Amino acid sequence: GILTKADEAKLSTELSRYKEELELYKVEKYNENRNFEEETLTAGKVELNYNTKESGETGNIKTIIPDISDEYFEKLEVIKGELLINTQNENEVRVAQRLGIEVNPYDIRDGVLWSSNGNLLLMDENTGSLTIPDSVTAIGEGAFANLEGLRTIIIPSTVKRIERNAFRNNTTLETIIMQEKVNEDGTIEGVEYIGENAFCNCENLINIELPESLTSIGRATFSNCISLKQINIPSKIIILNPQLFSNCKKLENIELPEGIATIGYQVFLNCISLINIKLSKNVMSIGNDVFSGCNNLYDIDISPDNLNYIYDKNSGLLMTRQKTEILFISNKVLNTVTTFEIPEGIVNFNINISPYNNITTIIIPASLEDIRRCLSITRNNRKYRGEFK
Repeated sequence: GILTKADEAKLSTELSRYKEELELYKVEKYNENRNFEEETLTAGKVELNYNTKESGETGNIKTIIPDISDEYFEKLEVIKGELLINTQNENEVRVAQRLGIEVNPYDIRDGVLWSSNGNLLLMDENTGSLTIPDSVTAIGEGAFANLEGLRTIIIPSTVKRIERNAFRNNTTLETIIMQEKVNEDGTIEGVEYIGENAFCNCENLINIELPESLTSIGRATFSNCISLKQINIPSKIIILNPQLFSNCKKLENIELPEGIATIGYQVFLNCISLINIKLSKNVMSIGNDVFSGCNNLYDIDISPDNLNYIYDKNSGLLMTRQKTEILFISNKVLNTVTTFEIPEGIVNFNINISPYNNITTIIIPASLEDIRRCLSITRNNRKYRGEFK
């Protein structure tokens, strides 16, 4: 403990001296030329720039802080007249913040924030809140995956991409704020792409607002977000990729935009709290098991202008418009009948009804050509085999 305090005192003295030398340099430049603006002063390992710099003048941060050590020559820079330290050392972060020196604990390369131990160093420990710096244009793969303690993340409009697995398995994350910027011409800046599994297994995620700038969301992005109750889908999204909301067991309110054309397989798998959903005329493709396990989904409102799918409220069947394939059967039907009759005209039947013990009879129409996964037959049954050819 004594050594730590001594080290911090030495560190504090050193950084204070560097900061003081920067202030003296700015005063000197102002005295030389009253047009000098300290906000224009930038210096690093290679260059020195400011608005009154004379042609041919060279320099770097050593010009400002001549006695800077080799260690801090690598870590310190001047941006907009302020001293900034690039470090993931907790002691340096603590001392720098105490001295009013800006801290960058992140590994940021070409605008991409990569996974590192420093990604939580600027988190407010009391609130669990963290704001991504606006120098970031992309959150890299797995950058915040498997981290504990982060409860709120604020993502500025400068971030355009959130790569795959970025927040995966972050079990304490509750709120995601994706900021957006509306330009004078009406265009919106903000996150445009979210990669697959980006928020998968975020078990405590409750609040998220997706920006209107968003155009693509990867598969299984919100899979197993078991606390998520509602979410908005921005108007530019036209594809719901597979397993997007699978196992979101509390999801009860979701409004799909008019432009949705494709709903991938198992998008709403086991969303047991989903009661109703509205599909527009533009939906052209619905994958297998999209609503499988949605035991309380009793109403699917499909636009009468949709040329591809219909939902019969009386029979609880979601079918292709030609009535050749059944994609979903409401529990309202399966739980209340002992005989289930597959309607005439159905060619493909690919729904597992084996969990419904009340059903004792299945009537198969002459039109049926392909039946799969309808029943599960145990291996010790000597009379029937669990295969259909």
